[in-house]
Amino acid sequence: MLQLNGFNAWITIDGQPVPEHQVDISADQTSVTCWVASELGKNFSVHWQNVSSPRDVAGYLRMDGEFCAGRITYAGLAAAAQFPRPETVVRGVSDGPMLKPFVFSALETSDDDALLAGPAQPDLGLIALKITPIRSLGQKQEPNNGPWTTLAQQTVHERSKKAVTQQIGLGEAQYDPEGTKPLVTVVRTGPDIVHFSWKYRPLDVLRANGIAPPAPLTANLKRKADADDDADDSDADADANSPGPLPQSKKEVKPKKEPAEKKPKRIVKHETIDLTDDAEPLPVIKREKKKARTQTSTKGEVIDLT
Repeated sequence: MLQLNGFNAWITIDGQPVPEHQVDISADQTSVTCWVASELGKNFSVHWQNVSSPRDVAGYLRMDGEFCAGRITYAGLAAAAQFPRPETVVRGVSDGPMLKPFVFSALETSDDDALLAGPAQPDLGLIALKITPIRSLGQKQEPNNGPWTTLAQQTVHERSKKAVTQQIGLGEAQYDPEGTKPLVTVVRTGPDIVHFSWKYRPLDVLRANGIAPPAPLTANLKRKADADDDADDSDADADANSPGPLPQSKKEVKPKKEPAEKKPKRIVKHETIDLTDDAEPLPVIKREKKKARTQTSTKGEVIDLT
């Protein structure tokens, strides 16, 4: 969970919080950034809480640089709530009474050089949340028809993807029990309070770059130890079932070589809002081992029976 300036924010996949790696807070204490592991084909949600801010705020959410959702949190409701404080959740893009969930999708690549001349995509692989203080101007009359964005699948040149292999897409539409919400017009009342940023990559990419810890070795060691035990048991059975010593001839028989010893293995109520500013309107948004056994053998003594 990221924490800064009176707000908490985190991402969940299948309802479980995603571990954050290499959390970094800016020198001016206004933004916090981290890395998270994305899972291809998995739905995810973005959550945040107003823990101690005394102001009404709006949260603006962007995926891969594209605005896709917004919510209002009223300070009075947050202050009156008992712990744990209610959280704001964005699970996807609303389209009337339906919701299309956010999903990690494969990034399309091409060798078409025309793509190299296209616009740069610096925010590809980035989930960003901005918290801004606002003042509500009241509800608007027109309905919220949505959707805010389609998060269309992007295609990039294979030489310019820079280890980004996934992007954010939208899953199959599903009924949203919270339904369509009214539009509300708000204006900004001050500078941004905090920026939260999650840079997402597949887990193996994060491990290969030393961002996430390596995979645990316990499972591999256990499988190897079990295999060694099976081999030892087979040797013991063979010794138990082998015939006794054969009669010796006058010719001296070379003693049996001893086997080498085996080494041990080691929700605050939300509204849809229209953000307008006296100078410049803001976008419309929603409120809302074991040790191996050692085999030993005893040398047989050679007897001359003459």
